[in-house]
Amino acid sequence: MTTGIHLSPSGNDRLMQILMRKGISRRLTLMTATLFVAAAPYLWIALTDAVRNPSLSIDAAHDYGYFNQFFLFLPFMVWFIPYYFGGFEAAILTLRNRRVLSLSDSELAQFTRKANTIFCNPVVTWLPYMLSSSATVIGFYSFWGAHKNTWNSPLQEPLAEPAVWLSMPPTFLLYLLVGQCLLRMGCIRTVITLLFNDEKRLVISAFHPDGAGGLSPLGDFSMRVTPACLLGGLVTLVGVLTNTYQYGRPLFDSLNLLYVLAYMTALIVAFFVPLLAARGGMSRAKTASLELISDRCTHIMREAVDDLRRKGDTEASKLKSLENLTKLYEMSNRMPIYPFNTRNVVRFGSSVLWPLALMILKWVQEQLTKP
Repeated sequence: MTTGIHLSPSGNDRLMQILMRKGISRRLTLMTATLFVAAAPYLWIALTDAVRNPSLSIDAAHDYGYFNQFFLFLPFMVWFIPYYFGGFEAAILTLRNRRVLSLSDSELAQFTRKANTIFCNPVVTWLPYMLSSSATVIGFYSFWGAHKNTWNSPLQEPLAEPAVWLSMPPTFLLYLLVGQCLLRMGCIRTVITLLFNDEKRLVISAFHPDGAGGLSPLGDFSMRVTPACLLGGLVTLVGVLTNTYQYGRPLFDSLNLLYVLAYMTALIVAFFVPLLAARGGMSRAKTASLELISDRCTHIMREAVDDLRRKGDTEASKLKSLENLTKLYEMSNRMPIYPFNTRNVVRFGSSVLWPLALMILKWVQEQLTKP
């Protein structure tokens, strides 16, 4: 930004700061390191020649759920976090350059400091670590230490099995990254609300070609969740198919439906949260404009009526002013109050609904092929 102060969604979190650093080679290195963490328990199992073991309910070679979560989704999160959050500052800067946001350098610097204070809040920094630690402990007692007779949940003492210990770091990391992502998305909503709190800052154009009053950069920022829709949908679909074909659950079992519902809810919230945060400011700006025009119309109308009572006529200039203000009111009334257009909503909807559509098609196929 021109002030020399940058919006920093990573806050004080050291891991987030590392992830947010720019550079393709750096990100590929981080993704490779994450894959190594995920592969560590498999490497141990491979050393013991126990990758395939028919005596286990699930051996390492057939644990599709582990592949799905830690070889696919975990590296994706390492890529997605800088991709998504890295677009936030650019969106705000574009709004200012378009003069949709009227901010002086000093006002921009003040806003940026307040925003970074939100991102650096100790609760925002430490809550994901606390929740992921708790989730990992719960995971130990409900799975690794529950004697499930799998490659990383042995019947014997689980604390003596290295595969159990090596499975914990990728689990902790996955929960941590998901928690960081969701919590900081909530922070972005708070920051946008703070930015749009003063309707005088907003200069919304009813005729802007983007169909969003000039605020399409926010819509474009929200569209950055699309890769998460595509890969998150794949992860969800693989999870559903694993439950169906590996564990024998019906396709539309309650657990499978919970997977799909959680996936869709998380992404719908991620898409609309920053947009709806801007909606309040847009609505207030529109109302303020309409009230200003209405007050002026009322004032001129009273003067014209007074003239009519006293003189039996009124000035043509006042009638012309009323005519112009009426046109201005109609134009202002067309100002949008949502920073997105139909095209973005359709694109997002199609990208988030495809796993459910495939499940329905699969169910229809099964019904048609029943003997």
